[in-house]
Amino acid sequence: MSFISQPAGLITALPVTVPQGGTGQTSLTANNVVLGNGTSAVQLVAPGTSGNVLQSNGTTWTSAAASGANVQTFSASGTWTKPTGAKIVFVDMWGAGGGGGSGPSGGGSWGGAGGGGGARAQAWFLASQLSATETVTVGAGGTGGAPITGFTTVANPGTDGGTSTFKTLSAYGGGGGSGASGASNISGGSGGGTGGTGFTGGLGGRTGGAPITGTGAAQAVGGNTTASGLTPRNLGGGGAGAEAAGSGVPAEWGGGSGCGNPISSIFTNGGGSSIFGGGGGGCGAGSGGNSAVAGGGVGTYGFGGGAAVNANGTQQANGSGTGGGGGGAGSNGGNGGNGGGGGGGGGYASPAGGNSGAGGTGGNGYVVIYSW
Repeated sequence: MSFISQPAGLITALPVTVPQGGTGQTSLTANNVVLGNGTSAVQLVAPGTSGNVLQSNGTTWTSAAASGANVQTFSASGTWTKPTGAKIVFVDMWGAGGGGGSGPSGGGSWGGAGGGGGARAQAWFLASQLSATETVTVGAGGTGGAPITGFTTVANPGTDGGTSTFKTLSAYGGGGGSGASGASNISGGSGGGTGGTGFTGGLGGRTGGAPITGTGAAQAVGGNTTASGLTPRNLGGGGAGAEAAGSGVPAEWGGGSGCGNPISSIFTNGGGSSIFGGGGGGCGAGSGGNSAVAGGGVGTYGFGGGAAVNANGTQQANGSGTGGGGGGAGSNGGNGGNGGGGGGGGGYASPAGGNSGAGGTGGNGYVVIYSW
């Protein structure tokens, strides 16, 4: 009987080792990733959770969640912490809205004017330019004018909105709206700009927040509009505080101005809107015959579109705040929405001689910081 001899070197046992040209594994799990491991058996990385990516930790590869942007939001002042491994940082911020002016207690006067909206500003930074922690300042909304009583027709203005800051970047607040002033034209607070705070309303028009190309005038003509009141001259400038034409003046990156109250005309338009910044506040009702009007909206270039009469503004999905509505008879102006909405003007006292409506508080600023 003859026998067939086994060839030298024939592999008869599993697993086949790496030096023998194998993997060192008896089986490979479906859909796993194979990693080399020198002369030892290969390593396997499972897919893990849906959406994971193959990620290096500097030594080997692992299945890990995809690293998206780190997002830190601030509705009040605080401290930003730089994420580990961050390379670039984007900052998006809004200045605060100005407070609305209060309405009159006596007869023959129009209501309080609206506060101006806050500006929006953005900037990119290299993470290496920033410290491990940085201070974030969120501008506080301007205070509305206090109510008056005793048959008085000269009321109190709102205060200006605060400035939001991060390092070298600033977004300025809107100006406070003028309080009622008897038989005189009053202007809304002008919108904040990327270079300066808006101006408090008063007798006559107000220039919009810097940058500007001219001066405000006693009509719907301001530093950042043409004679039509609708074409911007400076993308970062705030809407000018208008008074003889009544309606607020719109802006693009600056805040819309608050609605002014002209004693000589009845009007239906509201606070100035802003495409990217905060909307201006609406005007309060006056004992001289004018009705309260809505605050300015956001995402548009025009008038009105914000909070209705007696209503508070809101922060929109894009971060900008709408202007508060003007107060009706005996009512306070609406507060501006956070993200730079201007406060609405207060309404006249009803009955005459009682407490007039206070101006609405401007919306606080807002800061969002993205890191990658």
